[in-house]
Amino acid sequence: TPSPSVSPSPESSPTATPDYTESWASAKKLVWVSDGVGTLGADRQIFIDFNNMLLDKGADFIVEFVDIDSFDFMEYQTYIRDMKNQGRQADLINTGVGESGVEFNTFVEAVKDGLLEPLDDFLETKEGQKLYNSFDENAWESVKTGNKIYGINNKASLATSTYLHINKEVQEKYSIQLPEALDNLTNLESAFELITRSQVSLDEDEPIIPLDNYLPRVKDMIDCAYMDSGIAVKYDEKGFPLAFNLFEEAEFISLMELAYDYIDRGLIRIDQRAFDNINNGFFFATIDRTDPEEFYDGKLLLSRVIDVVSYKLSEGYVIGEKNRVNGIASWSQNKEEAFKLLTMINTDSDLSNLLRYGIVDKHYELVNGKVSELDLGGRPPGYFSPANKIITHPIGLEPTNKAEVYKELNAASIMSPIAGFTLDKSKIEDKLSAIKGIYDKYEKIYTGETKNIKEELKKANSELKDQGIDEVLDEINLQLTGWWTEKENSR
Repeated sequence: TPSPSVSPSPESSPTATPDYTESWASAKKLVWVSDGVGTLGADRQIFIDFNNMLLDKGADFIVEFVDIDSFDFMEYQTYIRDMKNQGRQADLINTGVGESGVEFNTFVEAVKDGLLEPLDDFLETKEGQKLYNSFDENAWESVKTGNKIYGINNKASLATSTYLHINKEVQEKYSIQLPEALDNLTNLESAFELITRSQVSLDEDEPIIPLDNYLPRVKDMIDCAYMDSGIAVKYDEKGFPLAFNLFEEAEFISLMELAYDYIDRGLIRIDQRAFDNINNGFFFATIDRTDPEEFYDGKLLLSRVIDVVSYKLSEGYVIGEKNRVNGIASWSQNKEEAFKLLTMINTDSDLSNLLRYGIVDKHYELVNGKVSELDLGGRPPGYFSPANKIITHPIGLEPTNKAEVYKELNAASIMSPIAGFTLDKSKIEDKLSAIKGIYDKYEKIYTGETKNIKEELKKANSELKDQGIDEVLDEINLQLTGWWTEKENSR
């Protein structure tokens, strides 16, 4: 029996110990290293059952999940690099979480530092095609760097659209006629005004909120992607990526000015009670990014299920993955087995269900074919496990044919205009830093507490001009054009 490959220490928590490996003596042991977000603290019986299931399904290996309980995200990054430098066994790694405001994307940096093995050769095999066909092409595009695939994107929904949801109960109570299509929020302004005047409650206690405060989600309502610096990128009329200053974009300015106008007139409320009322279903209209787990077939899941009429405001893009990507460790001595493990997990619903939800009748039960979580001891790894979310049991509002639903949604998804693009900052690094600082400084405009939004945006744009945003945009667009042309020519 192989001994534990990573010595127990205050910072590591193996999921399998020698006590459990006696019956697995003839099996090779793989080591999967993670930053602790998924399997750390999960019920160990899950991993015993998982390894027994692997062997029952024909594998000649078992796997030990080793979670590093790091003080901060960079501690984990140092740890996995030390493992590689010291030659310590790791066959699969999760690149780890990133940190807001820190320009260190763990997947991107892991590829750059040679921690991950390209999967392309494996995926070209007969067994590899089985794995490849389990995901949409855009899922593979999202984990490419330099035209090579370095990991797995196991999300169910590749892109999350932004919708405006109308509460049908409120609509019917007020006898409001809804438009066939929603060109602008002002199409519903008379309804917002009616509800504000009447303030008739569904339960006689809580007032109905006419329109959810959409300011925190206004950037999601516009079809564009965002660089770390805050600079926005969209597709132009010819289908090429185009970088621009969001604060000068007409659609953005219109949405911001409208929101502040509605706040002044009481059509939008920004207090905590209003937020609670929205979550409890006491609203006419709410705007949010939703996928089939929270929104499907005319129903929206908040603190309870609400019947809704919905309008899609923006598609959302498939982004290039930046953090928490699972892949094969470049220094692994067991790459073939590691790839087989990835294939088995992502093509076998039994394995994925066990890794995500845990043990049936202990951690969950199925009610009408859907997961209902139990609390009978220990916790399952949950959403951040390496399970293929598309093939697991339905949860929330997901239908029983969820795999078909997600397949159709993902097939219609659109890649971000900057997915796979790496900006050469050498000529503009100082300007980029200053521009990011200005965008960060004006984050307060999304709170609804700005006194004069027109003047605030005018002031912000003046500061951006002073810091050279026009020259920065010229340089970024020059690079984007060259990158996009090369990408198109290589297809």
